[in-house]
Amino acid sequence: PLLRSLEIRATDVGFKGIAACLKHCRKLESLNLSSCDSVDSKALQILSVQGSNLTYLDLSSTETTPDAIVSVLECNQLNHLSLAKCPLVHGFHELGTAKFSKTNCSLRVLDLQWTSISDNDLRALQHCLHALECLLLQRCKLLTDTALEIIGKYCWKLECLSIQNCHRITNSGMQSLGNGYKLRIIDIRGCYKITQGGIEAFGLQVNVIADFSTAPEAATLAHFDIRSWVYPKNKF
Repeated sequence: PLLRSLEIRATDVGFKGIAACLKHCRKLESLNLSSCDSVDSKALQILSVQGSNLTYLDLSSTETTPDAIVSVLECNQLNHLSLAKCPLVHGFHELGTAKFSKTNCSLRVLDLQWTSISDNDLRALQHCLHALECLLLQRCKLLTDTALEIIGKYCWKLECLSIQNCHRITNSGMQSLGNGYKLRIIDIRGCYKITQGGIEAFGLQVNVIADFSTAPEAATLAHFDIRSWVYPKNKF
């Protein structure tokens, strides 16, 4: 009953298993369900009812759907959510912006790397972005400059952003982030349409990780800084 962190990766846990964990571990704060094939909408809905203390949730490489994510966002204490490599994480815009505006979301870290999320999907999530400090969008190949405009408009507290290998993003998108923004770290490796001119949109306070970085020691530091967001020391 005093368990605060639980990892059940790559197992056949389903609704009953998750419900039992939450029932007997009422102080659970950190839950890792990555690569669990049986994690479905019903299993995740129980989180909004019994997962009131959850702050960290890893659903990477699961069959999580947008509808199920709405339920997950009802966990008021949740501040770190990973949906990396979830094949069904797209189509948020079909649910409508109003669907997500009803959640009491206060996410600080959101990992959407290797998903098929689009600009319109990101816009639908706008009410979940205001408290974000770290947003990971590596290899989200449908995103364009419009995505960075949305981030610049709604992610008021964002400090760390990765758009690595988002090939459609250009200098124009970078400029939409450079105006009075709070970013400290941005990873643009593999974004071959972004040039040195795009990087110049930022001040010296921003560490830019790029394939053509002129300050490799700063890029290395920034790389480890990003990892500290994704893998906080007090989790797993």
